[in-house]
Amino acid sequence: MDFRLILKKIANKLSFSESKQFNHWIKENTEHAKYFKNVQRSIFATEEMEEINLNEEWNRFKQEIENKPKKNNRQLWIAASIAGIFLIGSYFYIYNSTTSDPNISLDKVLVVQNKPILILDDGTQVLLDIKEGF
Repeated sequence: MDFRLILKKIANKLSFSESKQFNHWIKENTEHAKYFKNVQRSIFATEEMEEINLNEEWNRFKQEIENKPKKNNRQLWIAASIAGIFLIGSYFYIYNSTTSDPNISLDKVLVVQNKPILILDDGTQVLLDIKEGF
């Protein structure tokens, strides 16, 4: 079926021979009638739609965007600052709590004949006794 015949039928402009051809096509299959009804509904729905002026719609869209109040990011900055201070404080707390006693350094431990000797700040040497299974 030529689509132009369907459009002519909707506009009521079929000739007698075209009308016979259209009626034969509709009676051939129930799907043809469904197809015709869908086309007819689509055309009528399109005619009922109002015409859209793209320039007017674009200008209205731009005005809506320009008139939209901008969000204040003050709360975000405050939250980020508090989080930053907390993270820096946590870093220093963890770093200082996990370091060893500042009075003892590994540089002051000697190993002589497989026996560790600790040298204190005043120069005193202390022999460390390591027991097996410790």
